[in-house]
Amino acid sequence: MSVRKRYTPEFRRDAASLVIERGEMIAQVARDLNVGESLLAAG
Repeated sequence: MSVRKRYTPEFRRDAASLVIERGEMIAQVARDLNVGESLLAAG
């Protein structure tokens, strides 16, 4: 069984800003940060 990673609200906000403000693709930001795309996707 794997341990679920927890991300701070600040990390989530900073990661989302890379997509929203800089216009980068969700998939690319997720790869760069080594996180799942669902962390950055809405809903």
